[in-house]
Amino acid sequence: MVVSKANYAAFVNAIMPQATFKLHRSLAFDTARVIYDGDMPLDRQHVEAYLCLRYSRSPGMPKPPRQDPKSQALARDGALNPHPEAVHDPLFIGNPFFDPRDLVQVRYEMVRRHDAEGMSISDVASSFGVSRPTFYKAQGTLAVSGLAGLVPRSRGPKGGHKISAEVLAFVTNLRAEQPELTTSQCVAAIEAQFDVKVHRRSLERALARKKKSRAFPPR
Repeated sequence: MVVSKANYAAFVNAIMPQATFKLHRSLAFDTARVIYDGDMPLDRQHVEAYLCLRYSRSPGMPKPPRQDPKSQALARDGALNPHPEAVHDPLFIGNPFFDPRDLVQVRYEMVRRHDAEGMSISDVASSFGVSRPTFYKAQGTLAVSGLAGLVPRSRGPKGGHKISAEVLAFVTNLRAEQPELTTSQCVAAIEAQFDVKVHRRSLERALARKKKSRAFPPR
């Protein structure tokens, strides 16, 4: 029997459901033989075509999820919140303008809830699904660098860094302009400005050494 290319798929789909078969392959997987109870011999090409048709058309098979353009853009810029489901703040639940996937928006609103509306840090951290240190870091970064500081940047090395003279001068000038800044906020500002991590105690010791050297200059 000769089947045209146009009708091949329909032909295979029509004859295969009536056949009960077992597929035997050689060790090299280069041959296949079908044992069936129908009237027409089926070769390997028929079997593979049927399986392809059956599973590609099955309505029960889930389709791969398609990511929307905004999520793709946020992920590309490193600003996609990895845990949007943890954000339970009412603004992000009842208003489509507030997007829990947008890490910058989430961090800004988190800090604003506390600084502008007086919400406790514990409640803010719980409502936005973060730890208290994460809140303090966002608060310090926003205070020093503004909204731009909340935009994620490429991470530098994870290890400790020796505090350079440039970093120390930056912190000194920063504290001169904003004396109320805490050490933790200065650490956040250093990371935002130089893309390096320094430990709070390391910064405190470096500032103490600088203060001592100014009080007792070398002779």
